[in-house]
Amino acid sequence: MKLRHRRILRYRPMGSLSVIAIVLRFPRLYCLICCVLGLSLASHSTLGATHRALIIGIAQYPESSGWQALSSDIDIEHISFALMERGFLQDDIYVLADAEATRIGIISALERLTASAEYGDVIYIHYSGHGQQVLDQDMDEMDGLDEAIVPINSPMHYKPGYNEGENLVRDDELRYLLTALRKKLGSEGQLILVMDSCHSGTATRGMGRARGTDVIMAPADFEKSSQLSEGRFDLSATTDPSLSPLLALYASSARELNYETTDDQHRSVGSLSYALSKVMLQADGSVNFDEVYRRVRLRMMAHSPRQTPQYEGLGESLWMKQKGAMTTSSVGKRYSVTAWFSPSQIQADVGTMHEVYQGASISLHEQMSGRILTKGRIESTGLTQSRIVLDDPLSMDLAETYVTISSSAFPPISVTAENLLDLGSRWHYIWDELLDQDLMTEQTSTPDLLFVDTDDGQLGILSQAGHELYRTPWNDHARDRIWAFITTYAQGKFLKSLDHSRVDLRMDLSLLPIDCESLSDVGHDEMGAYAQIRVGSCARIKVINTGREGAYFSVLDIQTDNSTQVIVPSTQLGYTAEEYHLEPGAEYISDFYVRVGLPAGQESFKVIVSPVPLDLSSILSSRGTASRDAYRTTFEHLLAHTYTYMHETKAPPSNVSSVVGIYTYSFIIAE
Repeated sequence: MKLRHRRILRYRPMGSLSVIAIVLRFPRLYCLICCVLGLSLASHSTLGATHRALIIGIAQYPESSGWQALSSDIDIEHISFALMERGFLQDDIYVLADAEATRIGIISALERLTASAEYGDVIYIHYSGHGQQVLDQDMDEMDGLDEAIVPINSPMHYKPGYNEGENLVRDDELRYLLTALRKKLGSEGQLILVMDSCHSGTATRGMGRARGTDVIMAPADFEKSSQLSEGRFDLSATTDPSLSPLLALYASSARELNYETTDDQHRSVGSLSYALSKVMLQADGSVNFDEVYRRVRLRMMAHSPRQTPQYEGLGESLWMKQKGAMTTSSVGKRYSVTAWFSPSQIQADVGTMHEVYQGASISLHEQMSGRILTKGRIESTGLTQSRIVLDDPLSMDLAETYVTISSSAFPPISVTAENLLDLGSRWHYIWDELLDQDLMTEQTSTPDLLFVDTDDGQLGILSQAGHELYRTPWNDHARDRIWAFITTYAQGKFLKSLDHSRVDLRMDLSLLPIDCESLSDVGHDEMGAYAQIRVGSCARIKVINTGREGAYFSVLDIQTDNSTQVIVPSTQLGYTAEEYHLEPGAEYISDFYVRVGLPAGQESFKVIVSPVPLDLSSILSSRGTASRDAYRTTFEHLLAHTYTYMHETKAPPSNVSSVVGIYTYSFIIAE
């Protein structure tokens, strides 16, 4: 069939605001290590090994230090809970926070941890705070700079004779301390070091909270000796096989900032800490580091699209050396009843950290026999606790019962925004109306969107990075158009978070580069997930069935502004969903091409694999208003729900994962 043209990744100019949009441009955005993980090569069980953790979190740097406050206290909460859920005892999790996290305090804590470590132990170390580059002392860095973490007693700016970086903890020092710890753990042990920090730059208000600075701890006349910089700790230089080896996972690439994000309670939190804590809770059993990286990257792609986590090391090793069947769902797990408010209302120790949300169904069991006493529904959720309404009133002792999740519910569809409108702006009343809806929540430190006045009196909506996503003039239809944009943005954010792997329903996606003029192959290798694609290039879509069963497939494109469109099936070219079916091992190559355009950023393709054809195009074109009888699967109902949920009383279907496979392929659009 003749190759046909189709432009899907396009940029539409939006006037003067795109010129004045705030763009963060640093000549060298080298990010301090944001996460380093160490592991053992051993593949056998480590029964009897002690699990210990040290969490260092600095949130409230002194105002006089020049460092902005961070949300490291929230990181501590997330990481501590995740570790305890993975079997760490509370008494074996040591927290060094704020005033205690001085240079001496950090070094002493690492030395005490080493002294108590034994051969074969599993040790987890987590740092959340600022990072900075400092003048190299032993000339072992190409650019003349060491990487360092910033204790609470280390001011930002270099002052001769007063502050020359003596209170920083350099990568050379950390390498020495951690090598001693790795020696104690030995080849049978495991070291995990997570550092949610960055030295690449500090964002201004309204553009997200970044961890670090582009201010170098060096004299004002210092010039880097090289244009190259590792921009991260070099902690894996030691190759002694008697030490526990290292695997590194970075929260962003060398030229990206490490931004904070927002958790399920709309609180600012470290982007890596949040993603990793979620992965730790869901990655029980036999899961290796390759899979941990894939899941961390997927989560960060949904809530921190400006960051591209990187990793290096032996990805085949087991996560925390734990064996067992891998589970990815809270369904069926036991949770304790922690409070009995009334015969019909109880509280259980399950919450959004377990990815359990309002609307999930529960069963209340008798502790001794396991029989179901009654069922119920989660009315509201906190981080680790949920309030439950029971179908049948009961009165029992807490210890006599436990709760299981019968069917899960999806997270709320929502978006956060910050009001940067002028004091006398006429757009304030629309802002207030939007906040009255459940869809949008005000957030001043890590918002998804920024509301601003443009020079010509229009309303502009910017991304967290300051790029224009939407603008509209003042008229009678402005509110409806703004609401439609917010709904679409929230929908895309929600769809990005969906992911479910099935061995029977699995398809992989890649792009095949072609010449935009001749439409012929250019001979380059196909581009898989996370590839960088230049603006103006063209490619065809390739899908291959790597699952066990023949299945139908659809491809959704979620663009950088979170707008969503269907690429496959190509209804604009006259095809139907029934025509997109692949047997195991078979492949599909599109007879149309995509042309990559602005804006730059992260573009996401979602491959939906189903045993029956899915009619997603009609759902998007009708914005979910078609008759419910037209939807044959729960995924079609879910997609329609993302448009109409504000007007529905029922929760969306919760068993989508039992029907389809959902896979994410992200590509970086580069100028």
